[in-house]
Amino acid sequence: LAGPAAAQSLVPIDGLLPLRVSRSTAEQRIEQWINSRRFAPNAFKKYREVGSFTSIYLPYFSYDAATTTRYTGLRGIHRTETYRTSDGKIATRIVTDWYPAAGVVNNSFEDVTGHASDGLDDDKITQLEPWPMEYTHQYSPQFVAGHLSRTYDSDAEQVFRDRVVPRMEDVIDSTIRADIGGNAQQITSRQISWLMVRFSQLVLPAWRLTVTYKAKPFQVVINGVTGEVQGQRPWSVVKITFAVVLGLLLAALIYWLYLQYGGQA
Repeated sequence: LAGPAAAQSLVPIDGLLPLRVSRSTAEQRIEQWINSRRFAPNAFKKYREVGSFTSIYLPYFSYDAATTTRYTGLRGIHRTETYRTSDGKIATRIVTDWYPAAGVVNNSFEDVTGHASDGLDDDKITQLEPWPMEYTHQYSPQFVAGHLSRTYDSDAEQVFRDRVVPRMEDVIDSTIRADIGGNAQQITSRQISWLMVRFSQLVLPAWRLTVTYKAKPFQVVINGVTGEVQGQRPWSVVKITFAVVLGLLLAALIYWLYLQYGGQA
C-alpha cells in the first residue's frame, strides 16, 4: 500500500477476487433482468442473438482512509405552534427553531472501491457493490486466464478524487448531521483533514453483456462474486405509448361507469 500520488509507478496488481458466478448462473440472472424490463423493445430482448456476453476482470482501486473534520452548522428543533386560520378556525403547524452548532468528527474508511475504467456507467458499476473483500487473493495470472482483462484508464489519484472522495464526503456529512443532532440539520461549512490515505490495485470479476440497439451500445453487468445485476436498457416508445393510451382508456371507462351508475345508489 502507498499514497495515491505514487499510482503511476505501481504497475503490479495487488490482489483480485476470483470469479465465483458460473456462466450458466450469469445467463439466468441476465435472462431474469431483461425479462423484467417491461418497456424494453423486443429487439433488445433478443440479446442472445445480437449481444456480446463475456467474463471480464475490471480494474479497481481500493482505499483506506482516516479523516478529521471541523464543521459549523445549524441544529433545528421542531415545535408545534397553534394559530388561527383566515376563516377563524384553530389549527396547528410545525415550526423549526434553528440554533448554531459546531464540532469535530472523525471517520475511518476501509476497502472503499472505485473502478478505473472509461466507458462504463459510474452509477451502475457502483451499484454492483458491495464486493466481498474477505475472498481477496494475491494476484496470480491463473485466475484471469481465459477471461478478458482490462488495465486501468484512470490512475489511483484520479479515481480517488473523482469517484471515491464524493462517496466518503457523503458519509462524513452523515456523521456531522448525527453529531449536530436535533430534528433537522444544516451544514454551513466543513474542513476535512485527510490524516491517512492508502490504496491497493485490484481486479474484480464481472460478466458483461453488450447489446447494440439503434447504433447505441447498452451494457448489463453482473458482479462475478455476488451475482448482483445492474445495467442500461433502451425504452420502447411503442410499448410506452400503448400503456399510456390503455391507461387513458381505462380511466375513461371508469369515469363513464361512474356517470352511469355512481349516482344511482
